[in-house]
Amino acid sequence: MAIVGVAVGIPLGLAVGRVIWTTFAANLGVVPVAIIPGWLIAAIGAGFAVTALAIAALPAAATARTRTSQLLRTE
Repeated sequence: MAIVGVAVGIPLGLAVGRVIWTTFAANLGVVPVAIIPGWLIAAIGAGFAVTALAIAALPAAATARTRTSQLLRTE
């Protein structure tokens, strides 16, 4: 889910951000040039994906420790 969010959110965010910046800069009377470093976008996406996986590892480890067969047998 996090990878899909990054894959959809980054291009969508860049497109919406460019439109908003172009409109804002045109109202100020400046040249609407947006410089977006590719390495920064890649680092943000990778950082988000790593953080999401690290957060998901805690519940996954707790679930892996439970004995589902024993819990089902007692009911």
